Amino acid sequence: VETFASAKELLERMENQNFELLFLDIHMPQMDGVDLGKMLKERVDAPEIIFVSSNTERVFETFAIHPFGFVRKNKFLDDIHEVISRYVETMEKETRGTNLVHFKEGQGTITLNAEKIVYIECYRNVQTVHVDGQEEVVRLYSRMETLEQELRPFHFLRIHKGYLVSCRYVKRFDGKSVSLITGETLPVGRQKRQAAMDEYMDFVRENGGYVGNSGNTLENYKKSYLH
Repeated sequence: VETFASAKELLERMENQNFELLFLDIHMPQMDGVDLGKMLKERVDAPEIIFVSSNTERVFETFAIHPFGFVRKNKFLDDIHEVISRYVETMEKETRGTNLVHFKEGQGTITLNAEKIVYIECYRNVQTVHVDGQEEVVRLYSRMETLEQELRPFHFLRIHKGYLVSCRYVKRFDGKSVSLITGETLPVGRQKRQAAMDEYMDFVRENGGYVGNSGNTLENYKKSYLH
């Protein structure tokens, strides 16, 4: 969750970061929320917008933007509960059968696109999730065994007691390490080596010899395996 004091700050941030949902005030300096909403809706990756304002007479101006909802400041707790519940329900319907995976985190849930997860690294009781195209890591407080089971349908390998890696991002897999298309190299644990290699070969076969963006083929894999 990020906050911004002006439309300019938000637009600058959106040059490098996409957002799924925006809460916009209507009265803001330089550019008000309605004008900002119109601009954002022209984007290919337009986020959902919920207006938060005490200026209810301007609600009709927002209709052209097709906002997801409107929260009145004088009825904030009632309105925010209703609109967030509706948003979560809508997202759950849209994401059933997709590549989104939901991790329990305390009393809430963290949702990530499994195809964008490069690898997960564990240190003590903290799991650090490295996401493709995202500088900031996501931290979970779970167990690697639990995450391994949750990510199994998405072709993740347990290459080490402290690492889970996506097959889609593997460039080279030899006996001691895994090289990723991101340029990183991860260690392969001796006890995990054989099972991880077998699972990776199955993934390569199922995907017709194509792996992620690396261009690996089954023959390349065999060479790495023999190496």
